[in-house]
Amino acid sequence: MMKNNIKHIFSYVQEDKKVYGRVIFFSIIIGLIEFLGVTSLMPVASLFLNGTVDNIPNFLKPFISNENISFVVITFIILVMIQTTLAIINEQYFVTNMAKWRTALSIKYVKNILNANFENFHLLKPGEIEVMITRNIGFAMKIRHRTAIFLSDNVLALCYLFIALYISIYSLFLFALLGIIYMLINKVTIKLRMLHAQISKDKYIIAAKHISEFFGDIRSLLSYKRENFLTKIENEIEDATIAQKSTDKINVFIKHIFQPVMILLIFLTIYISKNILAFDNSTILVMLYLFYRSAPKMIEVAKGYGEILGDSPSDVTPEVKKWELLNSNTSLNRKIPQKIDIKFNNKALKIKNNILIDKLDIQISANETIAFIGKSGSGKSTILDAVCGFLNLEEGSFTIDNISNESINYCDFLINDVALVRVEAKIISGTIIDNIAYLSDSKNRQKVQKYVDMLGLSAFLNERDGIDTVIDNRGEGLSAGQKQRIFLARALYKEPKLLILDEPTSNLDKKTEEDIVEVLNRQKGQMTILIASHSEDVIKICDKVYNIQNKNIDRIK
Repeated sequence: MMKNNIKHIFSYVQEDKKVYGRVIFFSIIIGLIEFLGVTSLMPVASLFLNGTVDNIPNFLKPFISNENISFVVITFIILVMIQTTLAIINEQYFVTNMAKWRTALSIKYVKNILNANFENFHLLKPGEIEVMITRNIGFAMKIRHRTAIFLSDNVLALCYLFIALYISIYSLFLFALLGIIYMLINKVTIKLRMLHAQISKDKYIIAAKHISEFFGDIRSLLSYKRENFLTKIENEIEDATIAQKSTDKINVFIKHIFQPVMILLIFLTIYISKNILAFDNSTILVMLYLFYRSAPKMIEVAKGYGEILGDSPSDVTPEVKKWELLNSNTSLNRKIPQKIDIKFNNKALKIKNNILIDKLDIQISANETIAFIGKSGSGKSTILDAVCGFLNLEEGSFTIDNISNESINYCDFLINDVALVRVEAKIISGTIIDNIAYLSDSKNRQKVQKYVDMLGLSAFLNERDGIDTVIDNRGEGLSAGQKQRIFLARALYKEPKLLILDEPTSNLDKKTEEDIVEVLNRQKGQMTILIASHSEDVIKICDKVYNIQNKNIDRIK
């Protein structure tokens, strides 16, 4: 357990050895200055308490006498100022790098999700991504800061041990007691803190998931009692808060137990040093000063160890890592189809131990328009996902441009040659240009305007700011038909070789459906179009139509 915990802490150091190395280097310098400070305090204490220079370190005796005590005082003050300045510079340097890490860590989290196997995306809970980025990424920076302080405190604590040995081997008695007390405290509290931190995180995700689900359909939400919704969310957040509160209470206990332990050990040290070991006053004073300076650092080491383990978000390198299968489609031996000739190999289509189609034997030539019809769950959308490489086939295979599905470089194929309009398509916050030239390297205004005109959006936009019209959050104020026109314009702006449409006219009024069908009809022969649809108007314009029923697929047109 201890070995794994230490390995976990040092995994943060591995992220940027140079930055953490600098923290350790500065801490060593500060520790050496502390050694000089304590040894300079000893003669000051001796002389102020009418002592002699006999117990002064030999290397300092040439500089010390009863007459030049001011020299020692000034030296001590200067050393403290240098030490404080170095400590500030050291931590500010680390904080500056934290700002860079915050961005890098957020992007790393998102990349891990994008690189994951598509079939596992259902494991992401609604609202989970938002929670991880807004809460845990900031939390992760706090932990990395805590790790840097932990390393620094360890170095300084080690320096204090050497100083204690230098002054008197008996002073180790103080440190031993302090270490034993906090080791026992940590042993009890670390497991509790880690448990409550995990419970709190899980509860917050549940609350975020439900908030996301309800606000995804704001009209329905507003048509029910808001009090019931607020009560539900309040109860879930309260559950998370209770778990977090338990962790906070443990932290408060650890923080405040420090003071009485310190006082108890100080009085114990004075009694033993004076009555049993017979130390002189100056030595006792230096021992107490050393303890005063070192005890907080040693306590911070113990406390920091517990905080890092208890507060580290397990999902900062996100949970998707547990099921991530990095897409290897960019490997050099994979190919990109040049023509969209698709041929299924006359075998069963099986996914996740479920045979959807007993024998899939179809051939699609380049630039054909194909429709798949059938009941919900029959396999229409599954065929489209398989062609795009989103699903791994347990049985069945196909080729595109005579390249087997297992040899296609889907990463580049999807980016360069495929456009999709799916039922889960979303309007993004921004302008019409942002939504149509969606994630494009450059935004061609003339090209955007071309598809705005083609999809019949001009009249609507001319009443506003044209293609610079800003769309409200989630497309509020747009009708279902206007959104669908934007989605299709977005797909066509990409000028794909393969256009995938999943129910492109569902829930649309008749006029909008006719307009979209007309646009699709004009695209025939320019690209391969695969459509899952129930619309008779869509079926009419297709070159081939396949009906999927009872695990069979038949061409009906």
